[in-house]
Amino acid sequence: MPLEIWYNDEVAAISGCEFPIQPLPPPLPVNAMPSRREKIEALLAQEPADTFLRYGLAIEYDNEERFDDALARFEGLTQDRPPHVASFFRGAQLLARLERVAEARAWLRTGIEEARMQGDAHAAGEMAELLASLGSLGEVR
Repeated sequence: MPLEIWYNDEVAAISGCEFPIQPLPPPLPVNAMPSRREKIEALLAQEPADTFLRYGLAIEYDNEERFDDALARFEGLTQDRPPHVASFFRGAQLLARLERVAEARAWLRTGIEEARMQGDAHAAGEMAELLASLGSLGEVR
C-alpha cells in the first residue's frame, strides 16, 4: 500500500494518521545568545582565580579589539606565582601589533627568562623567535 502524505496549515497526515502542526517558536534575537567573552566572564565570577579562564578572557578582549583590557589581563597573569608563561608571549604579540615594540621586547625578555626557569624550552624558543623577528623595529636611532 503506498504511503499517503498530505498537510495544510493546521494538520499533517501520513497514511490516515493526523498530526496537529505546531507553529515554530520565534527565533532568538542574535544578541540574546551570550558571547564567548560573556560566557567566560560568567564562569570567572564563580572561579576568579582560574588561570585558563583568565587567559581566555584576555584573548577574547584582544579579539574584540579591547586592547587595554587584554593587556591588563595578560599582565595580571604574568604577575601570578608562578607567572603564566603564555601570557608573556600573547601580550608581547599584542604590543608588537600596537607598534609598542620596546614594551614587547621587555615582555619577551622577561618571558624567555621565566619560561627557562619553569623548564618550558618550547615557549622560550617561540618567544626568542618573536624577539628576533622584531629586529630593529621601533628603535630610536
